[in-house]
Amino acid sequence: MKKDNTNFFEDNIKAFHNISQNINDVKINTETFFDNTKSVIDPFIAFVEKCDYPYLLKVSISLNELLKKIKVVLETKKNISEDDLTILKFFISDSFRVLERYCVELKKGFEDRDNLVPNKNEPLKFLDNWIIDKNKDPSENQEEETKIKKRKSLFFTFVKGEKKFAINLDHLVEVVNKKNVIKLPIKQKKFAGLVSLRGEIIPILNSPYEIENKSSKDVVPINGEDLKSIIVMNVEENIIGLIADATEEVIELGPKEVYELETLSQDNEKHYVFYKLEEEEILFLDIEGASAA
Repeated sequence: MKKDNTNFFEDNIKAFHNISQNINDVKINTETFFDNTKSVIDPFIAFVEKCDYPYLLKVSISLNELLKKIKVVLETKKNISEDDLTILKFFISDSFRVLERYCVELKKGFEDRDNLVPNKNEPLKFLDNWIIDKNKDPSENQEEETKIKKRKSLFFTFVKGEKKFAINLDHLVEVVNKKNVIKLPIKQKKFAGLVSLRGEIIPILNSPYEIENKSSKDVVPINGEDLKSIIVMNVEENIIGLIADATEEVIELGPKEVYELETLSQDNEKHYVFYKLEEEEILFLDIEGASAA
């Protein structure tokens, strides 16, 4: 890599990190925040375009356009709550962390490619949905608020990989440890495998993650060194399961605490809900929708 490219990435890693660190200026000093981001991202885009980093360029341009629209919303709309701002700040910061991670990887000498930074589009998609929501007619927002209030309920949380998920507590039957997962002979989009529980065969959903399925054997053992839990659920009188690395706690989500977020699970589009609790990210899994997909 050319030295000027190395210096360029080093400078922008610091710049993007500083933007994330000063994210509260979105509310406190809006004009200055957007002026500062523009002074960083405009020359960044120009340099990236000149150096032919097409995937990084696409993400950078998308974020720049979204920031312009967000600035207009903040300047013109009066219905921006503190909860709206908290979630907005999180995803703006997350978007700049995506650019920061791109710079880190390219500085190491990796080739610019579509999957260089996993899930790079998720914060951008949320920001786009946030803009659409804030530009809705107030009557539409009232209808949406009524729907959100109806979601207030108890949720059971668990961890898979680096993400934390939640399911409606009404669906939970039990949590079972140390069970063998029987691999299906043909890979399925919907199901990852089967387990036998007290003589009953229970399908394991292949969403929102895929279980380890690299062995050529029919059974994938789950031993004490790699302990996993099977979350058994009753969904519309059907017993199904999910695999978790660890179970967490039961939480209650109230009005305005749940926010829509689209994401992808393999080649199937799934719908999750973003929830922020003490700087923690939880993805609510629509089990009924996933099992019916």
